[in-house]
Amino acid sequence: MATAQPTVIRPLFPRVKGTTFDVVTFTLTIKSSGLPVDITGYTFEADYRRRCKTGEIVKSISTASGITITDATNGVYRFDLFTPVSWEVETYWYGVKATAPSGIITEPVQGTVEILQNIPD
Repeated sequence: MATAQPTVIRPLFPRVKGTTFDVVTFTLTIKSSGLPVDITGYTFEADYRRRCKTGEIVKSISTASGITITDATNGVYRFDLFTPVSWEVETYWYGVKATAPSGIITEPVQGTVEILQNIPD
């Protein structure tokens, strides 16, 4: 059985406090070949945590709400638009949990996003 890539650290572009997060697209690939994993039947979950990997959860998203599989055959999924209205100026960590139909769970990507102070408040 092919395994997905190990966890990739992917910092996201800084966001300004109170503004909308753009769509972020990811592709799940096979470790040995780099080919995409067919993610038909997969579920995805992600948490955004304040300050560190074990910090306070400020937002949770999933394939039920906030993560969309856009091309299952080619392993493509995305974080949908959202506005973190109440997030403080800080560094936030996120991690994605992927659950295959077989029940195997992986964490294919994690990273950080910096929230910058907005000027007109």
